Amino acid sequence: MDFTDRALILRVGRFRESDIWVRLMTPSRGVLQAFAFGGSRSRRRFCGCLDTFNQVLFTFRGSRGGRYLYLTEGTLLDVHAGLRAEPSRLGVARNCADFFELVSLGPAGSGRAYDLLSEALAAASDGVAPAGLFPICFRARLAFDQGFLPPLWICSECGAELPCPGAARFDLRGGRLYCADCAAVSGAARGAYLPCGGETSRLARAVMEREPREWKALAAGPDARREFFDIVDRFVRFHLGVGYEDGGFRRL
Repeated sequence: MDFTDRALILRVGRFRESDIWVRLMTPSRGVLQAFAFGGSRSRRRFCGCLDTFNQVLFTFRGSRGGRYLYLTEGTLLDVHAGLRAEPSRLGVARNCADFFELVSLGPAGSGRAYDLLSEALAAASDGVAPAGLFPICFRARLAFDQGFLPPLWICSECGAELPCPGAARFDLRGGRLYCADCAAVSGAARGAYLPCGGETSRLARAVMEREPREWKALAAGPDARREFFDIVDRFVRFHLGVGYEDGGFRRL
């Protein structure tokens, strides 16, 4: 099982004296783990390649019996150097990558997921530093792209576009958004729901339709930011089983 593919390095670790294990994402096979034997000493096969968040063209080889993958060589494509210029940039990148690693699906949809993570890392690395809204935008967009999160600007019942008169409601358990009229005759009117105002719907639509580098310019009031965060965070917890606790993402 030999193949060559681009990869984004999610994390690295050392085992034995000079060998390195690498957790990475490829656009064709999803998240993989491979070994770089002699990687900490190699100046020819992996020169400058084996650092977190690097984008590398790797050649993979399967072991006898297919028990594991190992890397034979790599060509550095991008280092996202700006991430290490400021702690805040690196923190945003780590937050996005950790969430991505837990919820990414495998080969299905991995091409789009790879592009999204690449774009997010580039946005965090270059230009104006990303604001606090950026990581939740990434979580929402990844969940949306993978088919989990519904559009937060279209009523799931009647198809009307939001914002509309009255307050829309998001049914957390059913994962459905209701306009004010449909909410009045649905379970969302009687059961647990989360408010989704007009500004929140506009913010959600911008996140889903724009590139990550444009998220840094998005402006929203405190109510819309809170509503958007609550919907995405609680949806991810309830439906994907992933939450941010004690400084990191965990399976719940």
